[in-house]
Amino acid sequence: MLTFVALAVGLIVWLAPETPVGKLLRRALVDWPAERLSRIRPGLVILIVLLIAASVALIVVAKNEGAFLVAQGLPEAIASIFALDVATYLDILVMAWLVAASVRLRAVKAVIGSATARVRRLIVRRTSPRVRARRRRPAARPPPNSDDEAWPGFALAA
Repeated sequence: MLTFVALAVGLIVWLAPETPVGKLLRRALVDWPAERLSRIRPGLVILIVLLIAASVALIVVAKNEGAFLVAQGLPEAIASIFALDVATYLDILVMAWLVAASVRLRAVKAVIGSATARVRRLIVRRTSPRVRARRRRPAARPPPNSDDEAWPGFALAA
């Protein structure tokens, strides 16, 4: 009976795709699964192949008991693997967020440090007692010994 239903659905999708029932069945049985299957990543395919290989190896080695073990343990194993996958993604997101936050905090710390240093310099400059700089007069040079090196004042006097 189920075989005839599947055959009838297949014939409707194949021979009458433009009818409302054909469009609905095509959307539900062909387009949606094809879209979902196109999103599968290679890592997931490798994981599934490894699970199948481990299950087959357990069944071959342990015969009936292996089949029972696979039937009992595979759902929990798959759930724990996907939970680990989700936990890993969450850990990566949290680590990325913490690194970004620490970089921002370092930048904020540098800005605050430079601002406080500027404020400190300004306060110290305004509140410290000012010492006036004393000007020193240049020392008078002794008169030269020869006429060639006379003082400029003597040149004007002559």
